[in-house]
Amino acid sequence: MSTPEIIPGNHETKTESLEHAAKARMEELQRHEQLPRTERNPADAQEALQNARREALAAREVLPNHHEKKENAERQITDTPTQRREAYQKTMQSIQQQMPPAQRTFSRFIHSPKIEQASEVIGSTVVRPNSILLGALCAFLAVLGLYALAKRMGFALSGFETIGAFIIGWAIGLVVDGLRGLFRKD
Repeated sequence: MSTPEIIPGNHETKTESLEHAAKARMEELQRHEQLPRTERNPADAQEALQNARREALAAREVLPNHHEKKENAERQITDTPTQRREAYQKTMQSIQQQMPPAQRTFSRFIHSPKIEQASEVIGSTVVRPNSILLGALCAFLAVLGLYALAKRMGFALSGFETIGAFIIGWAIGLVVDGLRGLFRKD
């Protein structure tokens, strides 16, 4: 990290100086807002607003954004795949140490590399959110319609209707997802 630059003839750093100026500007604006509308001068307000904008733009140019520096530094720490993997393993270990023994065992099983890979493959191919939603919607509507029909006509439902309607809706959802993927211009 670089040392703060001191403004000549002043013991404040640029950051402190700008913070002081911003604080003074905020106090001035608050005093202006407390005045009755009849005492406010629109030209003064416009001028104050333009001065505040100029100061903010000057501050943006003079001072680098400290938040961006921190984020970039954090990103640089985990740039390589091995570093990311090590950071992930350390995080998982620290979290798992705080869990009760049963949850810790389950977490280790679920987060093992083979299980995670299988989950990613299944999640990106078969278990798509839109297909699950369409399957559930289709099952609800089909069972509702069949139940009303069965009640009116006097026959019993077997129980497979929900599962069958869900499978049909799920398949339609997969087809719709596939077609959307083909025609998407991303």
